[in-house]
Amino acid sequence: MTKKPWVLAAVVGVSAVVCFGLFSCVSRHSADRMSFGRVYRMNMLFDELGVTVEQRTALKQLFSEHRKDLQPSVEEVRARGGVLADLIMAETPDQEAIRKVSGELGGAIGEAAVKASMLAKEARSILTPEQVEKAKALRQRRQNVFRETLRERGSQGNDF
Repeated sequence: MTKKPWVLAAVVGVSAVVCFGLFSCVSRHSADRMSFGRVYRMNMLFDELGVTVEQRTALKQLFSEHRKDLQPSVEEVRARGGVLADLIMAETPDQEAIRKVSGELGGAIGEAAVKASMLAKEARSILTPEQVEKAKALRQRRQNVFRETLRERGSQGNDF
């Protein structure tokens, strides 16, 4: 009779370790380790905007349909960003190569931004005008907080 609580505790403990281990493994080896955070933030935004179940389904379908269109642009930005980082951190930096890759990275970012703007336009058509305005206000508030934080850091003499 006294073994039952210990057995239960052992089973719960082992289950918790296995679950945390699986989650850690999945997040560590997923193609994009930050994807879990993005999904969480997107769900929070949906809640703040009061997105209905139908709108949520339509937006998720829209994002999944356009993922294949955006993926090459995102990969190009990542690749060129990685090359630029390597050039910057090189033992003997090549200024011309850095300028060239920076320009290419800017072009890749521009292409990705154009594709993202088309996706955003379609997403706005799914939302109500009130939800669009609320989303703009939330974005503006985040930008204001960010700018204020930078201003405070600058006044404290922190360059970085």
